[in-house]
Amino acid sequence: IKRPNQRDMWKSSSIVFIVGLTLCLAAVEINEEKHDTVDLQQGANAGESENSSFTAMLLDIVLGTLLVTFTPVFLWFAEAQVVNYETIIRRCQLATRSVKNINKVQRNYESRPVYVKGLTRVERDAVDMELGYHAHGKAARLERIVEMYQWCESVAKDSSGNETVSYSKSWMDIDANSLAFKEPAHHRNPPRRPAVYSTTMNSEQVLIGAYLLNAIQVNMLQNWEPCPISAVPASLPRELYVYSPKSEGGFLVFGGSLENPHVGTVRIRYNIVRDRELVSTIAVQQGYTFRPFVEVDAHRTSNYSLTSESHVIDYSASIEDSTNPNFVPKSQIGAWSASADLAEQGMSKDKAIRVEVGMQRDASLQLSESEDYESDHKGQNYADKIDQFVSSDEHERELHCGDHCQCCMACCMCLCCKPAVSLLHQLADWSIGSGIVLLEEEDVTIPDMFRHEWSRFSVRTWVIRVVAYVLLGLGLYMMFFGPVVFVLKFIPYVGWLAEKVLFFAAIVVGFMEGLLITTLASALHRPSLLAAYLIVVGTALWLGAHTAGWILAGQIILALSVLPVGVWIYQWVEEWRFVQYQKKLDLESEGLSESTHLLHTV
Repeated sequence: IKRPNQRDMWKSSSIVFIVGLTLCLAAVEINEEKHDTVDLQQGANAGESENSSFTAMLLDIVLGTLLVTFTPVFLWFAEAQVVNYETIIRRCQLATRSVKNINKVQRNYESRPVYVKGLTRVERDAVDMELGYHAHGKAARLERIVEMYQWCESVAKDSSGNETVSYSKSWMDIDANSLAFKEPAHHRNPPRRPAVYSTTMNSEQVLIGAYLLNAIQVNMLQNWEPCPISAVPASLPRELYVYSPKSEGGFLVFGGSLENPHVGTVRIRYNIVRDRELVSTIAVQQGYTFRPFVEVDAHRTSNYSLTSESHVIDYSASIEDSTNPNFVPKSQIGAWSASADLAEQGMSKDKAIRVEVGMQRDASLQLSESEDYESDHKGQNYADKIDQFVSSDEHERELHCGDHCQCCMACCMCLCCKPAVSLLHQLADWSIGSGIVLLEEEDVTIPDMFRHEWSRFSVRTWVIRVVAYVLLGLGLYMMFFGPVVFVLKFIPYVGWLAEKVLFFAAIVVGFMEGLLITTLASALHRPSLLAAYLIVVGTALWLGAHTAGWILAGQIILALSVLPVGVWIYQWVEEWRFVQYQKKLDLESEGLSESTHLLHTV
């Protein structure tokens, strides 16, 4: 089971952007260090040093401009995602129901968030196929840690700016590039042999009762313990590998020994997450497995159908089918309304959830096997139809230029607007969160699990905000104060002092500007808060002012407060409808349970 491809794309693009930004900052730092070295070693060549410093200053201005331009926009989108994720958490908690009997898939909870608690069971072990290592016992997860004994460089600066370089040998799982050392001649690291690196292998079938954990849930299993190695695996050449028993579980050693390692010696050890572990998890039940609770689920207040079939569950299935772990009920309730049809045609669930939003908005997409459909699409199955829908431009417009992209609709002629807005949405979505899958490796109640999620969400949000504030202050310093420091650094002592003072001032200004942007974005994305602000300000101006102009301004502000009040009322009504919809589903679930009990009785 894999994550949806779109989430992988979003995460990859966000990581690429962050890495690129980090490389830009590192390039600036390296460039400045090189210029400082040139100044120390070639003091006579002052003109060339000044030109290099001027070039570095221009680069700082360009990078600072990008940070000052990007960071406020990101904060705005991030605050919108914060409000959205708060709604998702709150409504997921309202909709979550506890599964009493985990030994059988409860079809009455199809496409609803469920709370499942039980012992994990591994049907297929996690195996290190590259080295041929099989863990002792059932392994839900297997972690291979590969470390090489190598030279490491550390550089320290004193208060006067003088560098002190030192070298030491240590075990590291990441290879240090000795060619980039300041003294590479006597501190050379050989290429890693064998070329194996640290990685994690997950079991493909980890179950709790009759429920199969998805990849997200399996990755959340973190109860690691050392995995014992009794001998060198038969697939490895015994003349090259040595087994060294240790308290950590043992090592496989290549090119030396643990007692007397030399540069290039490689050691391998394993950690394991075993089965029979008590786990509590919350996610949306999808057939016999799970998926995240997403925004579409949080705003669903009624049943819908993509086909002409009824929205209720098909009771015609036999008792034998209902006990089959691969059975997916034909349910039109919830976010995966066509799950049975998609499963019958061999389409993966992850691909279907990726196009779910577009399928909902395209009411003309019919998945039934009617005569008209067969006459128009001879030989074409459901999966082919959805493949066409995924690859179509209409689907891309639904995903990227729908209701959440007013900017693209306002400036549709701008070719660069759509990718920029899409990237900002993706970065905010990845950093804040967009779906809920909770798992804890102990007996935890539903309220406690959501309380822990609220705490993690609060910490994550403020970390992202603080990092954005620092980047904004850094951008202000590089854009505005950098030229000032460049001029003042030619004055002894004054330049150093001005650099420290202006840097501190830029960070403070960045924090203040970031807090202001966060406050405005929070108010505009929370109608109740915005309405309260407008009513208070408008009333104060209307009743407290003594001039006609300020009184008129207060009346205008009060009139403008009608719009957020209306939006807040709409959201309150939607919340009420969501609660009523959950009660309706509870009644349908009770009816389904009674019907299933009657079928078993017959």
